[in-house]
Amino acid sequence: MADRNAYVQSGASTPTPGQLLVNANAPNNIMQAYVSFDISFIRTSNFNNAFLYVRAYDMVSYPNTTLFAYSTDTTWDESSISWATQPAASPVALNSTVIYDLNQQWYKIDVSSFILGERNAGHTRASFLLNDTVSINNPLPFYSRTTAYPPLLVLNNKRGGCTGYTYQWQSSLFCNNTWSDIASATSLSYTAPAGLTDSTCYRLQVTDACSSVVYSNTLHINIDAQTVAGTLTVTEADPSKGTIQVGGAVGKVLHWEVSEDDFATVNTALNSTSAQISYTGSTTSDLYYRALIRSGVCSQLYTDTVKILKVQDFTIFNSFSPNGDGLNDVWKINGIERYPDNKVSIVNFMGVPVYEASHYNNEDVVWDGHGGGQSLPDGTYYYSIQIPDKPSLTGFVVIKR
Repeated sequence: MADRNAYVQSGASTPTPGQLLVNANAPNNIMQAYVSFDISFIRTSNFNNAFLYVRAYDMVSYPNTTLFAYSTDTTWDESSISWATQPAASPVALNSTVIYDLNQQWYKIDVSSFILGERNAGHTRASFLLNDTVSINNPLPFYSRTTAYPPLLVLNNKRGGCTGYTYQWQSSLFCNNTWSDIASATSLSYTAPAGLTDSTCYRLQVTDACSSVVYSNTLHINIDAQTVAGTLTVTEADPSKGTIQVGGAVGKVLHWEVSEDDFATVNTALNSTSAQISYTGSTTSDLYYRALIRSGVCSQLYTDTVKILKVQDFTIFNSFSPNGDGLNDVWKINGIERYPDNKVSIVNFMGVPVYEASHYNNEDVVWDGHGGGQSLPDGTYYYSIQIPDKPSLTGFVVIKR
């Protein structure tokens, strides 16, 4: 493929980048195209023919427009070439082709003798001028090297002394472009070993009898670690808001979900792929959060679920009536569930402990007016509530049946 191409234009107009145009016999608007190739890899003993291929079409249906290729000086580059600095070209065309179709086609020009002479002389670059004689003021367009159809220099290899090929598969661990031959992998096909644990790239090296080497495209086998869902940690800023963090996961967060019924029937996907999200508690119900995790193309998994309790005021009631009528039979502390690492202590008016519990939650851990295995008498008792990182809460509570 051409690694340099450009066109120059007479007159005051400036050539358009990315185009190759030829326009002959047009006063003040003559256009000439140039292409250049690296030929250092060509072995003179290894080819029969060399052809310059260009993709072009006749925009205005000039019949049988002849395109000529001339050899040129190779010192030009795309950034500096102009009509005033255009490289010197050979006085006689190397060869030609006829552009005959309004539709785009590949056209080839035989440049075999020129390429052979250049390589025998030790030259490593070949450049060509493209020109025609009849396009007048309607340019012939060609595809440039920045398109899907760049100018090409195509060699036909000899069928004689360089026949026969050897094959060698190579691998590159982690695809770091450091290649190693694979033992005994010398056929056209290769089966990668089972149980690969790391991403690996593979390619086939092909060597002909003249020691010319080419490589296949690279196959990348990507190994993804198995998905690990991880666990969620809640950090509370205050009783109404905080953050939830994924920890210990292998993979990426696809999205978060929130539900009011612990995902039994309804859940809402949240538009976040971060490992941490912020939440705001609800004043009407508990909220449940989880994250969906996936590593590469492996199975996706949910994290555990965390429960964010309904936002309510922290209220310590100062009386209850444990008489078994089902009304106000236990001492309630609204909002204590939000602080599960609590400790509650009760003493009587003499300072004698009558009740002590950790993880008070108003349900299975709750004071029902008993102490020491018996029902306590009516009267005033004194409480102390310990919550980590918060001041102790003290006060009194009255039992009245």
